Amino acid sequence: MDFYRKYMELLPTIYPQFRSAITKNGKELILLIENTQSIKDLSNVEVDDCSEFEALENHVHLFDKVGKKNKDNVTIVGTAIAKNMLESLKTAFPDKKFVVYLEVNIKDSVIIRFHQIREKEPLYFEMVQSYKEIEIFEFMN
Repeated sequence: MDFYRKYMELLPTIYPQFRSAITKNGKELILLIENTQSIKDLSNVEVDDCSEFEALENHVHLFDKVGKKNKDNVTIVGTAIAKNMLESLKTAFPDKKFVVYLEVNIKDSVIIRFHQIREKEPLYFEMVQSYKEIEIFEFMN
């Protein structure tokens, strides 16, 4: 039963849907619909760092309390979901470049997140501090 419940929770991430939103300062953001339903309108919001905004809003906790014994399995499943998300982004927005991150923290959770790759902004994980307990995998187009 737990497997089916978890699969149902992951369906919006396995088969993601996206939307485009324009900010007050005219920047286009690509957002995961499932995660950003509460954000109705960004036309009144000024966003300076779009990569950071997207990475923070477009994150999904795949698995919690992983533990060492499950690390290899959740990494395999997480990698498949991350690659699928990248392919879905490429299909939905063929003229844009994206990075999808898979974060594996055996003491906490496994997270997937993405943002567009922009010429004048650093990648999200170039901006944040390194974490000793988190393994980060990047998938780019």
